[in-house]
Amino acid sequence: MGNQSGRSKPYEVVTEYVVHDAIGLDVPLFGTTWATLRWIHVATCALHIGGVVTAVVFLALGEDWSIPVVTSFADWRKRDPTIEGCRDENCFVTPAHRLLGDGRISLQGLVVAFHALSFAWQFAVLVDECGGGSGVRGRYLSELRKGRNGFRWFEYALSAPLMTIILAVVFGIVDFYVLLALAVCTSGLQFFGYVQEIFLSLRVRINDWFVVRSPILAGFFFWVAYWTVIGMAFHQSITSSQATPDSDMTKVIWLTFIFMSLAYVSFAGVLAYDVSRRANGQKQNYANVEGLYCIFSLISKWTLGGLLAWSVRVRSTVIGLGFIVDPPCDFFSGGYNGTNGTNATVVL
Repeated sequence: MGNQSGRSKPYEVVTEYVVHDAIGLDVPLFGTTWATLRWIHVATCALHIGGVVTAVVFLALGEDWSIPVVTSFADWRKRDPTIEGCRDENCFVTPAHRLLGDGRISLQGLVVAFHALSFAWQFAVLVDECGGGSGVRGRYLSELRKGRNGFRWFEYALSAPLMTIILAVVFGIVDFYVLLALAVCTSGLQFFGYVQEIFLSLRVRINDWFVVRSPILAGFFFWVAYWTVIGMAFHQSITSSQATPDSDMTKVIWLTFIFMSLAYVSFAGVLAYDVSRRANGQKQNYANVEGLYCIFSLISKWTLGGLLAWSVRVRSTVIGLGFIVDPPCDFFSGGYNGTNGTNATVVL
């Protein structure tokens, strides 16, 4: 039997790999220890509550952009209603819109929700003095010592889809099922982020570059997919509209696209940095990564809230922009008199 020690194993068991003693308390990088991280949580909690209060004030002042729950579908119709069925090419299909009940989606309400979600888990970590090792703080520190944080990714899985819905509406998407699909994709993106951290926190070093980075690569394709949908919807609304949008409104939308793209890229950058160091076996203080996530989350949420408030102000005071649900087209009868509610014009 020849010596096979030169063959690269797909994985190797290691005794100390990404087990972070540094969260502990004494190995600073940018000075981030638990004491520093606690103050980061205090500051971000206060500012997230400020975001909640600000959005509630906007709601009280009527500075909101609420949209009805709308869907589009293929509407089957008859050219001659006296003929039974679709014989002799009696049926045709036309695009139609329909309200799904009487509910509305408040975009400022979504701002309240995503700020509140960020506040909730960070506040729970701060106030849990008596939980010991089994309490919220104990579990949180245990996660950080392993180089991951399930609390944060769970919050992102709930709050990031709300942010995506706001972005999609601002860029012209109002179909409920499209919004739902984008929200699910965004939530899945957070799942891949947490899986990536779990991969890197195993006591096994995987020697396959692609396998180690497969969650972050899958998340990247998810991100490209739903941002492409949002961007194409905006491009379609700009290039195919009968009128040219007001320059103030297009300015707000472009700034929203640029700033929020940068915000999402910043999260990917932190994760890529974490992956790069740990996949190469370099020890680091995970508290620094955690602190950066907290700060970028705060900045992205406040940025989106501010841009939404600006777009609402432009919409309401400058051009009175609203989405209109038009009746479906009927080239044969000159109008549609169906009873499914699609013949109404609704301002969103």
